[in-house]
Amino acid sequence: MAIPPPPANSNGNSGFLRTGFLTPVDLSILDFLSQGFNAQEIAVKLISERGQPYSTRSIEARIAKMQKKMEVKNSVHLVARALRLKIIL
Repeated sequence: MAIPPPPANSNGNSGFLRTGFLTPVDLSILDFLSQGFNAQEIAVKLISERGQPYSTRSIEARIAKMQKKMEVKNSVHLVARALRLKIIL
């Protein structure tokens, strides 16, 4: 079952962002996924970007949670949906 895209706010951002559906860390993870990084590489990048340690397992859990929220089957589908909804560019 396909989910309809959420309404855009005045900035053109999807409702996923407007309603707090995805956190800033989730957005960073999506961006890194779209660049081809795996969970372990994302954990390292987030440490340098945010100054906070993230384990590979916590990154995998966040990805799984985003997949469930956006009703997708895998990370490729997650990135494709995020691109289509203009959550990431």
